[in-house]
Amino acid sequence: MKLFRLLIGALLCYAALAYPNSALAEKAYKGADAGYLVYSIGSYTPMTFSFLYRKIPAEVAPKWIDRMYCGCEKINWSRAADFPKDIDYSDNGSGFVVIRKLPPGQYEIYDYAINGMTMTLATITWSSKTPLSIPFKIEPGKATYIGNFARGCWCVRNGVPSESVYDYLGYFVISDQSERDIAIARSKEPTLPEISNSVWDVSQLHHPIIFTSQPK
Repeated sequence: MKLFRLLIGALLCYAALAYPNSALAEKAYKGADAGYLVYSIGSYTPMTFSFLYRKIPAEVAPKWIDRMYCGCEKINWSRAADFPKDIDYSDNGSGFVVIRKLPPGQYEIYDYAINGMTMTLATITWSSKTPLSIPFKIEPGKATYIGNFARGCWCVRNGVPSESVYDYLGYFVISDQSERDIAIARSKEPTLPEISNSVWDVSQLHHPIIFTSQPK
């Protein structure tokens, strides 16, 4: 069983390495009316995931769909030249503070993606089965902070290592770490305008695996 748990953890963590870098590329908006999106993303143990966001309403807004990506290959041991080797924080998980320039408008985070492999090495992706919409707004020349996005797992329950793959898929915590994250953002981009705090209370979602703090 110990070997099983190690294999499951490794496969869920490293599956994103199979994706070409172009699939993880971040878009760069260069319009004069750009606003800034600021967030942090990481995990409590090295795990890979994405949150997907888009401009809304989809019927009338220019198409803009992108992802907030966290790969466990980025944290601590990456040697690839195209991935950062240093994390931005190591308290309350480990991860990075990200600053993005986006077109102004209304947006929503509408899904997450957990990429993994089966024991036969087939690639599979888990997404939310519960409707998900976390709104935020980007304004011209302004910066908006939307929170810290972290993934954890129930690898141990009641002191006993889990044997369920669903426990290894884990949960997400979306919380306000603005005091830490905004200071890091300003150290990266000293010319950032005033940053407004727009962390949404995800407890309103009543989502089975998205929380405002780490579940017991």
